[in-house]
Amino acid sequence: MEDRERIVEVEREPTVERHTTVVTTGGGGGGGTAIVAVLLVIVALVVLYFVFMSGGSDTPDPTDIDIKVDAPNVELPDVTPAKE
Repeated sequence: MEDRERIVEVEREPTVERHTTVVTTGGGGGGGTAIVAVLLVIVALVVLYFVFMSGGSDTPDPTDIDIKVDAPNVELPDVTPAKE
């Protein structure tokens, strides 16, 4: 009977309380970034078109302009290099 009179205390695991907070931004918010990216691509394509394609269309038709300029007559003395 002695075994029945003995009191045994059982250790319990400590109680841990955890709280989770969920924050939402109201719909993802990725639409504005996509619009900006598409606009940047369009602007880059337009700039590349004007840089590479429009340069060739600005050339004028060939003309027969003849400009004559009298060049001065320059006389230089004869110079013979010295031999070493």
